[in-house]
Amino acid sequence: MILVFVLSQMTAHAQVAINTDASQPDGSAMLDIKSTAKGLLIPRMTTAQRSAIGSPADGLMVYDTDTKALWVYQSGIGWMQSAYGNGGGLSVPDSVVFSSTSPLLSVTNTGHGNAGNFFVNNTSAASAAVRGEINTQYGGTGIAGIYGVTSGTSGYGGYFANTNAASLGEALWATTAGQGTAVYFETSNAANFTPTVRIANYGTGGALQINAYNSSNNSNVVSVTSTGVGLVQGDSLASVASFFSNNVDGNASAVRGETNSTNGSYLGPAGIHGVASGLGGTAGLFSYTNAAGAGEALYAWSASSYGPAASFQSVSVGTNYYPVVEIAQSGNGTALQVDNYGGGGDLAGFAVNSAYVARIDHTGKGYFDGGTQNSGADVAEAFAVEGASSDYSPGDVLLISTTADRTVIRSNEAYSSLVAGVYATNPGLLLTEATADSALSGRVPMGVVGVIPTKVCNEGGVIHRGDILVTSSRPGYAMKADPDKLKAGQAIGKALQEFSGDEGLIKVLVNVK
Repeated sequence: MILVFVLSQMTAHAQVAINTDASQPDGSAMLDIKSTAKGLLIPRMTTAQRSAIGSPADGLMVYDTDTKALWVYQSGIGWMQSAYGNGGGLSVPDSVVFSSTSPLLSVTNTGHGNAGNFFVNNTSAASAAVRGEINTQYGGTGIAGIYGVTSGTSGYGGYFANTNAASLGEALWATTAGQGTAVYFETSNAANFTPTVRIANYGTGGALQINAYNSSNNSNVVSVTSTGVGLVQGDSLASVASFFSNNVDGNASAVRGETNSTNGSYLGPAGIHGVASGLGGTAGLFSYTNAAGAGEALYAWSASSYGPAASFQSVSVGTNYYPVVEIAQSGNGTALQVDNYGGGGDLAGFAVNSAYVARIDHTGKGYFDGGTQNSGADVAEAFAVEGASSDYSPGDVLLISTTADRTVIRSNEAYSSLVAGVYATNPGLLLTEATADSALSGRVPMGVVGVIPTKVCNEGGVIHRGDILVTSSRPGYAMKADPDKLKAGQAIGKALQEFSGDEGLIKVLVNVK
């Protein structure tokens, strides 16, 4: 009865209906099977039998008894496993191949959970929860094994976390076997003032460690380039790179450079190598900006038995006329202080073509092969005075004190045999028994030999060049000597200028005798 019904339907309508209620086939179906007690059983075979089917038609469907899933043949691609095989949902393990310009898998979650979650739950596993791979010759935005995007006002394009506090693994590991970089970071928004890469470390290890393990690598381990103009000199935002050790009790350096090379030259290697390649700027700038601090802007020391702590050299031969080292002091301290804490060695040495021409030895004694030239024209010695030193002035004629040792007093009598010298205006050489760091307060420079501006008066008459001068009765003044009255030890020196006034100041060749 059913068979006849089927055949009649096939003849009249070119459609087939198989059922038990004599209903017509659906208008969209060539074959309409209806049952509430039985199902459709399609051909069943093993994977090997399925693969052996010759020239399968596009859309051919079989049930694979090995994979326990429905398989459909797609021309140009091959056998594809149905997503509804093996218990429903995606079947695993699975390997599918498609050719499409649209995503092969798209998952959207409008709730608060993850759109996808993959978990390798095996403590002995050596696999990835998610592995993405792309095989292309092109590169650019989105062409990646794994591509993450955040399109909201917050969130991360990629987030990697190692949540096991006892783990030694990395949260993110990137490696490349090609010629490109292992990691590339870029800020494409010109109005973005935040860093392209930010590293925060709340532990006790380093925030960033960079290692170059190839001993044949001649490239920079770190290369940073900025095309901006920066802000104010010394500002933390003005530099290509800025490092800040922000701990008032810290002992760490903001930047530490080290090299263990056995080679050395002015071109490197160096712990820190600074280069200024433009028409301005400095290769190194060190600033101490805390006015209340007592630290150094630059401190250099050497533990070497041979090399200096610092070396300065101008390699511009014949064209650079500026000092190799220039020291400017705007405060009240010493511009340059040299300390030798060793048991020997000179305080300073000066050489031409590696041959010493001048030096100051460990005791402070100076040696000068070419002699010395000073702006002053006399030799003076620092002496204590009777009374306040502020009561004395340059040009005063001085006598040896009769009331205190190594002390002088302003002259106060004519033809005194106690005359010792003249208060020097600008001594070329100042001698003293005090140490080098003494301020010589309360003392005056008494010139004993040389050309010294001297106070003179007309008490002995008009002074001519070459006249012998002696003390006068006017305090601190010299006068022309009367040869008949002159005795040994009274002559101050000889006048080098004419003088016909009452009192004045002339140059005298002082040589007490």
